[in-house]
Amino acid sequence: MQRPVFAVVLFSFVAAGCGDAGPSGPGTGSEPEVQTGPEFVRQDIPFPEEGVLQVVSPKFEVPSGDEVFNCYRLMTAERDMFIQKSRFWQVLGGHHTFLFYTETPLETDPGVSPCTNEMDGNVRYASSGAADGVGVEMPPGIALKVPEGAEVWAQSHYINTTSDLMVAQDVAQLELLDETDVVETAGSFAHVDLGFVLPPREETTRTFTCEFDREINIPWIIPHMHEWGKEYEITIARGSGEVVYQSNGSWSSNLRNEFGISLFEESLAVGPGDTITTTCTWDNTEDTVLTFPKEMCVTFFPTYPSDGSLLICTDSGAISGSP
Repeated sequence: MQRPVFAVVLFSFVAAGCGDAGPSGPGTGSEPEVQTGPEFVRQDIPFPEEGVLQVVSPKFEVPSGDEVFNCYRLMTAERDMFIQKSRFWQVLGGHHTFLFYTETPLETDPGVSPCTNEMDGNVRYASSGAADGVGVEMPPGIALKVPEGAEVWAQSHYINTTSDLMVAQDVAQLELLDETDVVETAGSFAHVDLGFVLPPREETTRTFTCEFDREINIPWIIPHMHEWGKEYEITIARGSGEVVYQSNGSWSSNLRNEFGISLFEESLAVGPGDTITTTCTWDNTEDTVLTFPKEMCVTFFPTYPSDGSLLICTDSGAISGSP
């Protein structure tokens, strides 16, 4: 069974539809080691290296005691972009930044505003990260493609636990590959339970399995639940029944946005007849029934080779693709 290497990243699946924030970087002449100036909230973010695209979000306020999921449009891709690696920075109180793109123009205000559901069905994963330079990386030669003309949006999650008004801002540095250096483009896969119903004041366990219908490679895997999650298990097996990957553990509310990625030393190859099984256990402590998307059970991972599609396999066992 292939053993993953454990790393931590902040991530969320609340993807939805939010002016443009342009690229920035060092100027000319003598430069300090970090970027300073009134355009930045933080004054300790390093300059992007050569070949790295930096995008800076608008500044926005988070009132004392508030939790926000704000969305905004970062840019429109002027050419095909191939993202191989990312790093993100947020101010204290940030939980994650989630980059996604759409080829369908949105009616949502492109400035900073609460995320909406307009993006449902049109989301394409581009990258994610948080904190002090945390991000994700694809294997050498593998990149997540953002097509020319696509709108690149960000979802920014903050919790202000202080007694003061917070001024927030996200900075993303995206390491891009030249198209000639791209061996394979990557897409993404979500194994998601849409049909669970969690009775009030009860513990519930659900298991669902999907059979892969094509050959893909998986560089890393993320589990995802919300506040009422208790335990999870992910198993990938060959058609023969041989288990090639398994991960399980306890869940707690903070893991909604702070949890581990299982990084493989070599991408895990799966093909037709192989299966992925996800099991989630919840403890609904509320007096009302919980369903998707208030609570979730999702296994997410990038895949290659791909045309950039988001593949979704639900608890029905059927795989659908969004080109």
